[in-house]
Amino acid sequence: MHIFQYWIKRFLVIASMVISLPASAYLQFTYTSPELPLTAAYIEGYPWDISDIGLMPVGFSISFKTPEQDLSRKPITHFFMDDFTFSFRSEHDLLYYPLRLSPASYGRVSLNREGEILGWNLMIAITELITPDTNMWFHRNVNHRVDIVSQGGTGLCNCDVFTNKFHPTTWHGQWIQLVLLQFDYSNTNNVDSWTIEKIAVPEPRTMAFLLIGLLGLLWCRRVRQGSSVGQ
Repeated sequence: MHIFQYWIKRFLVIASMVISLPASAYLQFTYTSPELPLTAAYIEGYPWDISDIGLMPVGFSISFKTPEQDLSRKPITHFFMDDFTFSFRSEHDLLYYPLRLSPASYGRVSLNREGEILGWNLMIAITELITPDTNMWFHRNVNHRVDIVSQGGTGLCNCDVFTNKFHPTTWHGQWIQLVLLQFDYSNTNNVDSWTIEKIAVPEPRTMAFLLIGLLGLLWCRRVRQGSSVGQ
């Protein structure tokens, strides 16, 4: 009887620990930009009349995952973009080659205690991976860089800007370097472009329940051994 009470107490203690364990979770932030029309173009830094350029609007999406934090402890909680995925959408071939996301890219999203987005600041730098295998035969790009800025909230521009800058070269018996070109696509944004998904990570609770199961097995074994001795 004493052994039985001992194991019951152990079980209740561990069960209470499991109940008090907070479930680990991540927040999946995804930003999908509005349609971004061409708003400015430059040749060697000088403005170019965009009415002569027939480029279609572009757009992009950025997604990243961060550990969930207790929003109730602070008026504002900041979530930082340590790792992210990027996708580009366009009706024309604006980016020809594989993309390399710069490690200098930065992102922050701020939430209030109710989990509502107060503001964000995303700055993404991307380089196209141009190699002998990916270069086109008659035309190719040198130092092709894409910069993305998305800001929203008080004191910020509340805008998305997609900048495409590159030096094209062309083949006329030899490779000839042309002038630096830059195309800016931009539009206003709003908080509706964000989605936040909570992703549960149940490993701590699972391990605790496994421990309870093992203790239960041990208790059953002790009871059986005690019954065998009594017989």
